[in-house]
Amino acid sequence: MASAVIGAVAAFIVAILTVILARIGDVRAERKRIKNDYLSPLRLFAEEVHYRTEDMLTRPKIRALLAGQELEEISGQPGEWFNGQGCYFTSSCYFTACLFAAMKRVREGIPYLRMKRARDTELLTRILSVSHEFLDDLGIFYVIQHSIGEQMWDHGANRVATYRGFCEALQDPARRAWFDRLLQFYIDVGRGGRLEQLRRAQRALESLSRLLDDGAAIEARKRAEALRWKDRPRPRPLAD
Repeated sequence: MASAVIGAVAAFIVAILTVILARIGDVRAERKRIKNDYLSPLRLFAEEVHYRTEDMLTRPKIRALLAGQELEEISGQPGEWFNGQGCYFTSSCYFTACLFAAMKRVREGIPYLRMKRARDTELLTRILSVSHEFLDDLGIFYVIQHSIGEQMWDHGANRVATYRGFCEALQDPARRAWFDRLLQFYIDVGRGGRLEQLRRAQRALESLSRLLDDGAAIEARKRAEALRWKDRPRPRPLAD
C-alpha cells in the first residue's frame, strides 16, 4: 500500500515537473522567436541607419554623394548606377526603408510579443520618437513611413526586400513615387539641409538601441569604424 502511494506521488511530481519544463521551453522558444523575427531586424537596421547618419554628419564629402540627382532622373538610371555612383545614396535610402519595415512589423506584432507591458510601452514610445524625427519639417510623413515599411516586407520570403528589388522599384516611375519623400529627404541632406533633424533622428536611434541591447550594436559598430579609420585622417565634425 505504501509503495503504491509513493509511486502515485512520484508520478504526480514527474507530471508536474514535465508541465513546468514544457512551459519553460515554450517561453524560451517564444523569446527566441520574438528576438529573431522582430527585435533583431529592428536592432540591425537601427544600427545601420545610425551609422549612416554619423557618416553624413561628420564627412561632408561623403554627404555630398547624396546631392547629385533629381527625383525624376533616378528612374532612368541603369543598374550600374545603383551599384556604382549612386550606391551610397540608394543604399542609405534602402537601409532607412528597411528600418521603417522593421518598426512597422514590431508595432503590429506588439499584441503577440508577450513582453512585459512596461517594456512594450517603452519600445513603442522609442519607435514613435524615431518616426517623429523623420517626419518633422515636412519630411517623411508618418503614413508614408508605414507605406514604405509595407512595400519593403517580402511576405513570401518573410524578410525585407533585397537591395536589388528596391533599386528595381526605383527604376519604375510609378513605384518610385511611393518612395519619393524618402529619396527627397536624403537629397535635402546632401544639399546641406535637415542636418539638425538628422542629429535628432540619430539620438532617437541611440535611445532605441539602448532599450534593445543596451546600445551594444551601435557601440560595436563605432569600435569597428574607429579601427578602420585609425590610420587615416579623422574627419572634422560639422559645426553646430
